[in-house]
Amino acid sequence: VAIPWKTFKDCAHTPLPPQDKDQWRVNFSRVQWQREITPNGYVKKINPETNQPFPEYNWVWSPQGLIAMHAPETWGIVQFSERVPSSDVAFIKKEDEEVRWVLRKLYYNQRTYQLNNDSFSTDLNKLGLQDVKLKYYSWPAEVYATPTMFEAILYSNDKTQEWHINQDGRIWDKKDGK
Repeated sequence: VAIPWKTFKDCAHTPLPPQDKDQWRVNFSRVQWQREITPNGYVKKINPETNQPFPEYNWVWSPQGLIAMHAPETWGIVQFSERVPSSDVAFIKKEDEEVRWVLRKLYYNQRTYQLNNDSFSTDLNKLGLQDVKLKYYSWPAEVYATPTMFEAILYSNDKTQEWHINQDGRIWDKKDGK
C-alpha cells in the first residue's frame, strides 16, 4: 500500500515524513463479500437459507477482537526506520502502553457496569480489576464516580507521573503533578 505523506498532513502527530523510531497506531481494513458474476456484472451472493446476502468478511492488518475499526487502542503500532527493509530493527516498547491499556480495560468495564447498574463504580472488585499487575505503576487505581461520570488515576511507582481516564475514554498524563 502506498499512501502519499501529504495525505496525513492534518492528522499526523509528528513531522512528515516520520523520523527514525517514530511510532504510529494504524490499521488497515478490507471488507470482502461473496460475489458472483452475472451478465450485469458482480452481485452479492445470496444465502438460500435467509434470502439475504451472505455476511461480509472483515480482514484487518492487526487483530482487534471485535468489528470496530473506530477503536484505535486496538490498532497495531508501526515503527518507522531509516534502515533498509529486512534489516533487524528492535521494536521500542513504550512504557506508557501498559498503563494506557489497563486504563482502557477499566474504561470498558466501567461502561459495562454502568449499563447494568445505571451508575459507575469506585469498587475495582465489582469491575473485575482486583488483581492487576503493572511494572511501573501502583495498583489499585484511585477511582471517583457519580451516576453519570467517572475518573480513574494511576500513579507511577516513584509518584512523578500520573495517568487519568474518564467516562468519555479520554486518557491523559500529568508529569510531576503538572
